[in-house]
Amino acid sequence: MPCRLMRVDMRSRAPSVEEEDEVGRGKYVGDVARWHEGVAGEPFSMTWRELGDAGSGTGNDGGGREGGGVKLIWWFVLEVVEEGGGGREGGGDDVVSHMGEEQFGIEWVGYEAAVEKLTFLQDREILAMAVEIVEETQKRRRRG
Repeated sequence: MPCRLMRVDMRSRAPSVEEEDEVGRGKYVGDVARWHEGVAGEPFSMTWRELGDAGSGTGNDGGGREGGGVKLIWWFVLEVVEEGGGGREGGGDDVVSHMGEEQFGIEWVGYEAAVEKLTFLQDREILAMAVEIVEETQKRRRRG
């Protein structure tokens, strides 16, 4: 399913472009969350999950690797690209397509149903955060 990173308005501790110049001159800009508009290509969250030992029966066995390990998950907001590029000329370099893992399929459901379908509580909380970011972005853009 071809997708692209969605431009969203969200809080981030990353400094703005203007603040990066100040940081480069040695000025401390503070470790605070700031609003950034039209952010694309940045994760809105990162989580990690411990993988169990191979054959542990947890359903999360580290892909058969001995000793398990840690799985880092970077979370991005994506939007589906419609046939023919989704309104951008030629689709652009930001269009990605990933088949995913073979054992999983694609099912179109609403936000609420999607949250209920996720296995892990932390994943449900992250999806709720993504929905909030998208809804806030849409609200801010309607206000103009």
